[in-house]
Amino acid sequence: MALIMQNIYTLKPLELQFINVGLQSAQNKTVFRELNFSISQGEFYFLTGASASGKTSLLELIYLRRRPTTGQIKLLDHNTTWMKRTKHVTLRRQIGIILQDFNLVDHLSVLQNTLMPLRVQNLMTRKNRTEYTQNASDLLRWVGLGSCLHALPNVLSAGEKQRAAIARAVITHPKLLIADEPMGTMDVENASKILHLFAKLNQLGTTIIIATHNEKLIPKNAHRLHLQNGYIHHIPPDNIQTTQPHANPAITHTHFNHDNNEHTLKNEND
Repeated sequence: MALIMQNIYTLKPLELQFINVGLQSAQNKTVFRELNFSISQGEFYFLTGASASGKTSLLELIYLRRRPTTGQIKLLDHNTTWMKRTKHVTLRRQIGIILQDFNLVDHLSVLQNTLMPLRVQNLMTRKNRTEYTQNASDLLRWVGLGSCLHALPNVLSAGEKQRAAIARAVITHPKLLIADEPMGTMDVENASKILHLFAKLNQLGTTIIIATHNEKLIPKNAHRLHLQNGYIHHIPPDNIQTTQPHANPAITHTHFNHDNNEHTLKNEND
């Protein structure tokens, strides 16, 4: 499987920058020591490291769930170091977040969970409600949840919950997508399909960071950030792919429309 990755030397606006970031746990244990790295708009990185190396903690720093003990974090043109927590909500709305615990709302159906970010961001109106609902339904069918549109989360398997969480995270075509072990509960076929979805989203401009312990899922032409002993290391691709990868047919005929601030999923065969 091949994903097209952005060249790290291309001069593009920075989406994320860590400057001398350190983090200590509640038990005063050092988690990170002076992390320094930056990710530009439209880049795609896999975050790797041994168990307990801090992958989840790093993602929590990025989406503002935690504050660093030292240093600065710049996110989407904002220095979050001294930002008031009340402003975090607005910034998070530009980020798609996929967590290991899914965070689905128990009393809402799979379709309603997927539509929730559109409602929260006031993107869904009477005029476009039907279109957005159809787009969300198409996305859920593509990730294999067509028979679960109106099911509640408590009847889903772990893998189905993970795919529902992924659909919810990408429905708004976020500027930045971060995912913590998004394929951890999936079989090879579904994991491959989700990677193709992420690749398509990245080609349309979304910056993506995926934490994974399964290095078999990482394409050879992928950039990696590797955590070890409290430090982070950039691992360049084994070989840079310069041609368009063979796309999954379902992805080829599916696209996100970002025009006029509308974030939709459309099927070109409809």
